Amino acid sequence: MDERRIALDVMGGDHAPRAILKGALKAVADEAGGLDASRILLVGDATRIREGLVELGGDPGFEIEHAEQVIGMDEPAATALRSKPNSSIGLCVKSILEKRAGALVSMGNTGAVVGASTLGLGTLEGVRRPGIAVTLQLADHPVTLVDMGANIAPRPEHLLQYG
Repeated sequence: MDERRIALDVMGGDHAPRAILKGALKAVADEAGGLDASRILLVGDATRIREGLVELGGDPGFEIEHAEQVIGMDEPAATALRSKPNSSIGLCVKSILEKRAGALVSMGNTGAVVGASTLGLGTLEGVRRPGIAVTLQLADHPVTLVDMGANIAPRPEHLLQYG
């Protein structure tokens, strides 16, 4: 398994793919610590990805996996996952199952990401519901918040599992 590779859903998010590509390029820039471009697998519409990279200054050597489908931000997650098996979210999960990546990042449809990950990858032993973690920079220190509103009424046992 390439545990160091991140499958990046380039099509997910309000300003995709451009904003996501800008982030990927920033991650491999020398001033950011310079991740090797081979550590990021770009998943999405290959034509749009290549065009976007050209617009933003070029491709530093990313691997690109074409996804024929995209799950929109407003689509019901369960319906979208069933009707779009070749979505960028679904293919990110598949890349982990096939041991071509060790993690996935998506700014896309939260319900679809959580659903695809839970169905495809499962949860940790003893954890019944996944928690969504967000790290914020507060007073020059990172603070990670878990369960950022994905569950409107979490039970105490869920909060314990998140910890």
